[in-house]
Amino acid sequence: MIKMTKENDYIMDTKEPEQQRQNEIFYNCTECSSAIEILSINENECSIEFQCKNNKHKKKMPINEFINKMKNFNDKNINNDICNIHNLRYECYCLDCNIHLCKDCLKLRNHVNHFKNNIIEIEPTKKEINIYENIIKNYENKIQKLENEKIIKTKDINNKFKECKNKIKERKELNLKENNNKMELELKEIKSEYINIIEDIKNKYENELKIKKYKYEKQLKDIKNKYKLMNEYNEIIYNKKIEKIDMIYLKKIKKYNYDNKIENLSNIKN
Repeated sequence: MIKMTKENDYIMDTKEPEQQRQNEIFYNCTECSSAIEILSINENECSIEFQCKNNKHKKKMPINEFINKMKNFNDKNINNDICNIHNLRYECYCLDCNIHLCKDCLKLRNHVNHFKNNIIEIEPTKKEINIYENIIKNYENKIQKLENEKIIKTKDINNKFKECKNKIKERKELNLKENNNKMELELKEIKSEYINIIEDIKNKYENELKIKKYKYEKQLKDIKNKYKLMNEYNEIIYNKKIEKIDMIYLKKIKKYNYDNKIENLSNIKN
């Protein structure tokens, strides 16, 4: 399995050594803890077919499923070479009872007339062991080759992905820079537009002020002239009325002839 690190690198999962995992596997049925007879292994399908010794379970399934399921019923004793009762190496396997028997188990004579396989007779020969070891070695070589290919391919893919991500990052930064430049241009444009609008408003306002001021001054002058004319007219009217009154007054005074009377009396007095 491949995982991604915090640095965005792709790496292989670290797994326990293959040999260690194999040593922890005790082969038994996937439905119970009984021993099994392997009927066939299909390398192309990566499947296994087996027959349960005690409960007659017969199954065919993918090998990985078989390994995982049988762990639920693992029994170390049925995979052990040593009798857990007498602590002696097994001598044979009782086909009737489906159990291993050591020398002391045989001495108990509980399996005298049972069908039995002597382990020494069914043990693989040196030649067979070499064949199996060569097969295992061949699988180990294939696994190692695949592991090496996986490392190389993972590294190659990782480099390509890093290169791809770097290009994406470069494009992102380029887009960011372009967007920032565009933003600056747009900000300058709206600022220039804003200043122009303000200037227009200011000029319009100043012109409006001038017009208002001129209108005000004209109205002021007109009003002053209007009342000046009114006052001048009133002055004329007033003066005429005064003159008229003065004329009437003089006439009345003259009517009494005070000046002649005074003059005559003054003359008499003199």
